[in-house]
Amino acid sequence: TVVQCVGLASILLADGGVADMHVRQTERGLEASITARGHCDVDRIRLAMADLLRRSGVEEPVVEVRVVDSLDRLWSGKVRQFEPMG
Repeated sequence: TVVQCVGLASILLADGGVADMHVRQTERGLEASITARGHCDVDRIRLAMADLLRRSGVEEPVVEVRVVDSLDRLWSGKVRQFEPMG
């Protein structure tokens, strides 16, 4: 939902080390790939995302967060930040 996307973006961008993100919905939770500028607290991000999912009604969410060197870009040059399950 839009509320969850805004909540996830807020969690990720609250960490000053996160430069960009791609979050993919999975059957049991989320997989997030992030690019970093300096240090970012991956554990804090993962726990906050799982908490948001729990508050949204997902029981025992599985959340994976990994730091990557780069993210795939659309033809426009932008990163598709949120990818629903499908």
